[in-house]
Amino acid sequence: MIEQETLEDLYEQAPVGYLTVTSEDTIFRVNKTLLQWTGWKAEELVSRKWFEVLLTPAGREFLDARIGPVLQLDGYSREIALDLVCADGERLPVLMYIVKKGGAQGAPVFHRITIVEATGQSISRGSPPS
Repeated sequence: MIEQETLEDLYEQAPVGYLTVTSEDTIFRVNKTLLQWTGWKAEELVSRKWFEVLLTPAGREFLDARIGPVLQLDGYSREIALDLVCADGERLPVLMYIVKKGGAQGAPVFHRITIVEATGQSISRGSPPS
């Protein structure tokens, strides 16, 4: 019999990384899958600028120049190929999907980001989500 899944478990143990980022580019929430892949701890990321911590300088420039305007206009961007910076300085190739949320009737704007590893092989960092 399959255990009843909770929304929390679906978020934390998903086969993809999740980030919620405020309109000021500050990490609000990150799931356990992304933490396992990158070797970061939640307390090292939450409340920090994701551009400064998780992205290479080239990745920051690309998102700012190319993806920022698309998000403003369309509210989403798909299949963004970038490298994340792991806690040990290694790089992890990923595909990102970003959706802008909120903003209606004074609601705060934030971005939901889904991250899929793009190494072409299993990630050896940490154990798979359970």
